[in-house]
Amino acid sequence: MSKHQGLGNDFLVYDIRQGLPFTGGDPDTQWASFARDWCDRRFGLGADGVLLLGREGTNQLTMVLYNADGSRAEISGNGIRCLVQAAYWQDQIDGPATYVVNTDAGIRTVEVLEGSPTSNVAQLSVSMGVVSDIAEPANWAALQCNPDRPVRHLSLGNPHSVVSVAVSKSSQDGKGDGEEEVLFGHIHHPETMAIGEIETKLRQFKELPAGEFGVMRRARRIAKLPRFLRRLLWWSALDWSGPMRANHMGTFGLSVYSGLGAESLHPLSPLTTCLTFGPVSATGQVTARIIYDHRAMDGSVIARALARMEEVMRQELAHEVRGLVSESSSIYP
Repeated sequence: MSKHQGLGNDFLVYDIRQGLPFTGGDPDTQWASFARDWCDRRFGLGADGVLLLGREGTNQLTMVLYNADGSRAEISGNGIRCLVQAAYWQDQIDGPATYVVNTDAGIRTVEVLEGSPTSNVAQLSVSMGVVSDIAEPANWAALQCNPDRPVRHLSLGNPHSVVSVAVSKSSQDGKGDGEEEVLFGHIHHPETMAIGEIETKLRQFKELPAGEFGVMRRARRIAKLPRFLRRLLWWSALDWSGPMRANHMGTFGLSVYSGLGAESLHPLSPLTTCLTFGPVSATGQVTARIIYDHRAMDGSVIARALARMEEVMRQELAHEVRGLVSESSSIYP
């Protein structure tokens, strides 16, 4: 078994020619159980899913994908490239190659554009088909989603539902009816990360227990201290030194309520700048604001920053998103 990642999605690839790791029982049930155990990031190897690699010929592969929760998925754009990378390594090929993969969503062709047996990195491209609208899933109404939230059902080679979701955490981390709390997560050097990597990090903040993250554990510990100690720690983190402030508090904030169908006009923040934006309209328009401390910078600086942000979103980010769509690098398996 080997571990691979594509645009921040990591997968465990198991070659079924090694034999089954279980005897007896329903194979689908058994694999689902193994996927949950192996993908657990605390007690297992940690991954977004398990890929079962099979061989039907020299360059003909089969793929079965189990998500970290044990559910079986038809296909994943990042997953299929991880599967082919594993096969490519096995075959000890140097240079371009083509693989045909039989998945639960049908036949897909994957091109290895660059790679070698001695490199841990390979560039692969897969055609997943045209992005298109699909009908609402049969059990969608049972989810009781808020009708005011924008939902669009799409096929990116496999069905997706894109929905804006508000996530709250329990102080008991799912172990009881704890009080809801708002905690902050840190993403270091986001300007160097791909969209898929940032999405994976945000998804981990929302889905994993707060105890998984040091910054959230620290916030909980501080909240239990007497008030005078909390104020002392806040003062030291904010005013003692610039590097300490950046390390413990971050360099800018992000506070968004658009998943609830609302926007904040002036969120409070201990930082000099905080980015916020409202719901995305049906035409793709959104209002973005930077809340700033006028004692630290002038409004003209913020105006130029907003103009530059719009320019980047229309050019570099738009280009990156189009690349994800063309390769069907779906963020969620």
